[in-house]
Formats: sequence, C-alpha cells, structure tokens
Amino acid sequence: MTIPSSSDTAFPVCAFGQAGKRLQEIFICSFQRKDLFANLPVDSTQSVLLTGPSGSGKRSLAVELCRQFGVTVDSARLSLEYPAQMSKGIETLCSSVTGDLPTAIIFQSIHDLFPARNTDEEAYHVFTVSMQGRQSHRKGRTLIIATTADLDGVNEAVKNSFEEHLSLELPTPTQRGELLKWLLRSPYNDPSFNVLQVADCCHAYTLADLATLCRRAVETARERIASSNLSNEPTPVTLRDSDFQQNMSSIKLAENRKRYDVSRMEAVRWTDVGGHSTVKRLLQESVVWFYQNTAAFARLGIQPSKGVLLYGPPGTGKTLLAKAVAFESGANFLPISISEIIKGEVGESEKAISRTFETARRCSPCIIFMDELEALFSRHDQMGQVGKKLFSQLVVEIDTLDWQSSRIVLLGATNHPNSLDPALLRPGRIDRLIAVRPPSASERGDILQTLASKLPFEKDLDWSGIAARTRGKTGADLKELVRRAGLAALNRTILDGQPTVQMCDFEDALRTPQFRQPS
Repeated sequence: MTIPSSSDTAFPVCAFGQAGKRLQEIFICSFQRKDLFANLPVDSTQSVLLTGPSGSGKRSLAVELCRQFGVTVDSARLSLEYPAQMSKGIETLCSSVTGDLPTAIIFQSIHDLFPARNTDEEAYHVFTVSMQGRQSHRKGRTLIIATTADLDGVNEAVKNSFEEHLSLELPTPTQRGELLKWLLRSPYNDPSFNVLQVADCCHAYTLADLATLCRRAVETARERIASSNLSNEPTPVTLRDSDFQQNMSSIKLAENRKRYDVSRMEAVRWTDVGGHSTVKRLLQESVVWFYQNTAAFARLGIQPSKGVLLYGPPGTGKTLLAKAVAFESGANFLPISISEIIKGEVGESEKAISRTFETARRCSPCIIFMDELEALFSRHDQMGQVGKKLFSQLVVEIDTLDWQSSRIVLLGATNHPNSLDPALLRPGRIDRLIAVRPPSASERGDILQTLASKLPFEKDLDWSGIAARTRGKTGADLKELVRRAGLAALNRTILDGQPTVQMCDFEDALRTPQFRQPS
C-alpha cells in the first residue's frame, strides 16, 4: 500500500492513540536521538509487535513513520511470497538490509508466519537468530516491526521475543475526524462540507474503511458533477456530506462490529412503541434531546444525566423503549447481558465492564443498555466479594464519564428498583428513574393497534372492547394476544390466499386461559 504524500496535511499519528504516540517515541530514540543511550548499558527498543483489527492502519502507521524519519523500509508478506519456503523468505528479507542505513524490517501478518500451532521450526529458528543478530550487531540502526490482527494466533515464543507489544484500537470520533482530514486534504471540498460531522457517523470504521468511504464518495461526487456538466469540460470535484451518506451503507464492517459488538440500532421509532406517552416524553427529555442538541446544552452549561433507569414489571416494554431511544437519538446501541459480565477467572468480570465502556467510547455516541441490573448490583450488604468488586468498577467507569466528550449514556432496566444499591442511584450516576408501568385501557388499545398494524385486519375491529378485556396485561401479553389472533385467522382461512384478522379471531384468542378474565 502506498502512503499518499502528506505535504498538505501531516499524517495524524495522534489518531492512533497511545500506541501511535509510543511507536513515534521508539522511532525518535532509535533513529533520531541515539545519543540518549550512548553511555548506557541498554539500547532503545529494537522490536515491536503491532496488533489491531484488520484495516486499522498498522502497516500504514509504521511506513509513514519510516518516511517521516528517513528510514529505509524492507517489508513483505512472506506467507504469500514464500508459501513453501518461509525460512528462505525470512533470510532474504533480513539479508536485504545492508550498510549502516537506518532500516525498519516489517513482518506483515506474523500470525500467518508463526501460527500458535504447527509453527515451521526451521523458519522459527531463522527468525529468532536474525532478530538476535540484528539487535546485537546493528545497535540502534535496525527496528523490527511485526503486525498481526490475531494476537492469540501467534506462536507464544515468537510473541514473547518482541520487546514491546502495542495495540491499535478502533478510532474514536475525534480520531476518525483527524484521519478523514488527512485522507481528504483536497482544496476542492464544498464550503458546507463538515468532515467532523461525517466522522461522527462513521461508527466503528477503521482507517481502511474510511479510505474506502472516501474513494466511493469521490466517485459519487464525480458522477453528480458529470451529470450536470453539459459542456463536458473538466470540472473540479467538490465533496458534500451527501456524497458520504449515500455510501455508508455499502461499507462492510462485519469483522469490526463483531469484535466490538455494537451497531446502529434497528429502526424502532417512537411510533413503533404503543402507549407509554409519559415514559417516551421523559426519555426524550433525558436522553434524546442531549444527543440532538449537544451544542445547546454546552452553551447553557447543563449537565445531562449519565445514567437513566427504567423500572417496572416484566413485559412492560423496557427493552423496546431502550431500542427506540437509541434509534431516535441516532446513537449506537450496546446491549450487555449478565453472561457477558460474569466470568470465571479472577478479575475478568471487572475487565469486562471496563471493556464495555471502552467499546462505547470508541463507538460513541453510544447507549449502553444493561438489563436486570438487580442481578448484578444489589444492595451493598447483600453483595458477595465478586459483586462488590463489580460494583466498584461500574461506579469508577460512570464517575469518569465526561458526557460532553464521550456522549455515552448508561440506560439500565430492572424489575426491582428497591433491590439496587442506593449508591448507584445517587446524583451524578444513574440519577433519572422512570417508571414503566402496565398500560392503561387506552394505552392497551394503542398498543394493540400498533402491534396489529403489521397484519391485515378488518377496519371495524373494536380495539377499545378488546383492550377492556385485557385488564392488567403487559405489552408482552398483548403481543402474544395479537400473535394468537393471527394464528386463529390463518387456521380459519388456511385455504384462502388472503386471510384477514377479524373480531372472531380475537374472541378465540381471548378465550385461552392466559387471557380469560375472572368473572
């Protein structure tokens, strides 16, 4: 891959976080400030293992730093160039370094060269001898860099032979903005084009994803301009936000989404949630407004809630409401289950909570949804040692959230709010409590119509009459009622190609034991 010239905009090493900063320091010590180690018995770092998702820019970062520091690059993907002669490929790559020129040897996809299982012993021997020889003979003149997207797939001995391990993560919204500025260093951008707004929409994109998006946006812009250019004269390409928006759905993010388990929420709108008008209004005020009017809240100095708790009986629609909040906010949705938090190894559960918030930061704006909070964070005097450690870790993560920069909201749900530790519900943590109660008669009618809107039904159905006969039922119960009415309609018209749900089908469903009202 050829790194484009950065004459207009410098390559944004800062967009690679702490790993990028540390690798830059290693280059400085190895090639620019050798004098720092002149009178010391130790040398600068001579070998680095760069890990990170595919397309995160591991090789691009290394090659660009080589360019900036005037370092010769010797790089190869040996598993492809020497598939049956790995040891020869390693010897060829290492022996190509001649003279006293500062050089970086880059081993790409080292997990293919030295897999965790069935490692080529001869290739491994040549590699370790070459590393040791380079480090002892060319003090401070050769830096060995290896890249991998699968750290667990690398031979353990090879992994341990590297002096430093640096991990690239998915870029945060701010880092995506820096990468886009570098990729789009064109003087022809439309004055209204907002690169930071585009970056904000590129959830979980790697450098490779951003480069693909930019290429497709340029192609879209060219087609747009060509269609309106009747003179066929060459016209500069000007980029608009719409050129990017049109192409975002075509970017394949399966691997990154799977690793970070976060995605744009399915289209669940307020109109898809029947009833609960008061709850929806409170959620609109507590969460949605903050995402849609961030600048206004910053100007007024208003601090939004870091956490919101939905509480109420099972089946009242708390999870559906959480999905609707995420969609209406335009935020990512990160649902967390108990099984993802509770781990068997000591300390792993706390790490799971920490990883959850780190994932949310990198995919912000993001709503973290934790259901059944009482199962994990009950009252302090009822917690075991593991529970207390989990609670402490969660509190630390919430307390360190800076909403204005991270735009993360913790949305919790519980059937038993009185079981939660009061320290979790104090101001500055989960401080907005919203009751989600069983629906009233009018709300049940609204819910039934919303659920039945996806079915063909007779227009003269008595929704208020059906609602009156479902006293005390929750949204989940009503969903089951509509399903049974649909099955009754199908059973009644199994030979008819166009069945419709009629009042008699609801009568059949209401006669089942689950919906029979006491006399």
